[in-house]
Formats: sequence, structure tokens, C-alpha cells
Amino acid sequence: YHNNTDNDLMMADCDNAACSSGTVTTVDSATAADTGEYTSIYCLATDNCKISYNNNTANDLMMVDCSNATCGTNTKTTVDSTTSVITGEFTAIYCISDTDCKIAYRDVSNTALMFADCGAADCSTVTRTLLDGNTGCVLTGCQSADNNGSFNSIYCLATDDCNISYYSGTGGNLILADCTAVAGDCSSGTRVLLDGATGCVLSTCNAVNAGSLGTSIYCPAADDCKITYNDADNVDLRMIDCADTDCDSAGNTETSSLLDGGASCTLTNCSTTVGSGSQSSIFCPANDGADCKITYRLDTAGNTEDLKMGDCGSATCGSGTTLTLD
Repeated sequence: YHNNTDNDLMMADCDNAACSSGTVTTVDSATAADTGEYTSIYCLATDNCKISYNNNTANDLMMVDCSNATCGTNTKTTVDSTTSVITGEFTAIYCISDTDCKIAYRDVSNTALMFADCGAADCSTVTRTLLDGNTGCVLTGCQSADNNGSFNSIYCLATDDCNISYYSGTGGNLILADCTAVAGDCSSGTRVLLDGATGCVLSTCNAVNAGSLGTSIYCPAADDCKITYNDADNVDLRMIDCADTDCDSAGNTETSSLLDGGASCTLTNCSTTVGSGSQSSIFCPANDGADCKITYRLDTAGNTEDLKMGDCGSATCGSGTTLTLD
């Protein structure tokens, strides 16, 4: 996480389930530098965590390869640094193995969604691919003039099978990138418009401004991905249950369930008042797609700002319970 006072990258290593004890380490603290925003972490073992983040001063994408549990011993690598370009916002990391990590991130200057395929444990060897948002984008259906790559989330089932959910700021749309390149660098794949504009593939999609403020993706299987997001038009929390790899099955069988923040919300104790769903994160512990947990922010017009959790009781989250955590 980012220490806003000292402008450093920090890591907390918890010693128990409640994290009531543990160790906090300053991982990156460059003199006269602001670093550590837009963090994402993936741990392959207790002493092998990888952290992607933004160096705010140099405007670079960075990765830390931790060599012990507290990350007090580590290697820092500049993954993307282009002269006069601001890059490395909204990072999301997923690691297939110690030497095969993928990072999705936003190139601010080029308004593009980028993909870094690490070929070494510290990402000192890397292939960068422009997926969507500028000239040279590689995804089938990509938009070279769109403002893409914000609020992205990544899940990889294999080195050649990564899915990225992200936000297009041009039209206020929720997008899915389905990477299929055998090389693992996402040099081929498909861009799917899920929600927020005419042509969106969901049977219940909204043609106006959806999918902003924090998407999250989890895939229990290649043909079963769950995507949570905030519908910016209706200001509520929604979840998509995908029936195939790119969430665009024949007949548009995928639906977007309204979980919290509007009339007919599905979770017990949900709020029918608008204002739910920003900054969501999803995890499915059973890995069977029928038991997923979602954390998110409730922010209503009455200035109620709470941390909530939804416990899904079905694959589509058409049933379940929500409660306020903090």
C-alpha cells in the first residue's frame, strides 16, 4: 500500500488470521520521490510475493520481487519507463509461476491499456503489449482513439489464458480483454464490450455509462469468470457470471445481477438506495463458482460511507447476504 505521508511503498506481513499482529516494511522509499500508488500483490509462497506499483515521481511502472516473508529483502525493477510518458497507473498483477508474472496497467499519456509479460522472477526481462486505446492496439475490436485501462483487474488460468476487466473512460463502458497468445504476451486476443454502450453483449446490459469505479475478476474455470463492477449510471453493485472464455456466448446468455444499491437487489439486507459498488473486489474460495465473496464500498447520497461484504449463495449471486464490516 501507499503511505500518503512519506510517499513510500509499504507492505504488511500478517502473523495471524485477523492481522492483529505482524510486520510493516518500507519496501520502496526513494529520496525526494513519491512512489507506491496503484499497488497490486500476488504471493506464490509466504516468502515469495510480487508487487506491482507506480513510481509517481518518475511516472514508471515498477515491480518488487520479495525474497523473504516481510519483503525486507527485495529486488526492485522498472518494468515500463518511456521518456515523457506517464505510465503504470491502475496496476493489476497475476503470477503463473515465479518467472511468469503478468501485469495489466494503464499508460496515461497514451490513454491505453497495457500488458507486461515478465520473463524473469524480478521482471528484468519483459515483453510489453499495447492492448487497447491507441494506434497499434492488438486486441480484435480494440479502439485506437478510446481512453482505456482504468480500474483494471486480471486473472490468468494459464500463461496463454488471461482475462482482464477494465473501464473505458471514453464511453463509460465495462470491457473484457480475453488474451489468447500462445507466447503469453497477450499479443492476440479479443476485446468484448460487456456493459455501458450500444452493442454490449450482456442480455441485461445498460446502453448508457456502466462499469466504472473498480472492476474485479475471478475465474474458477476457463469458461466461468465472475466480474464485479459499479454501474455508474444506476450507481449500484453488479456481478456478471460468464458462461464462456470471453463472456460472449451465443445467444447472450450472460446476465448482470444487481446485488446492492437499487430496487430488486438480490442480496439479503441490500440497500435499495443508490450508492453501492465502488472499489469492489471478488474472491471465490471454493473455486467452484457457487461461493464467492465480494467486498465493496457503500456511498449513498446521505454520506453513508461503509465497507460491505457480499456472500453469494449461487453462481450468479442471485441469492446471498450482505453485511456491513466497517
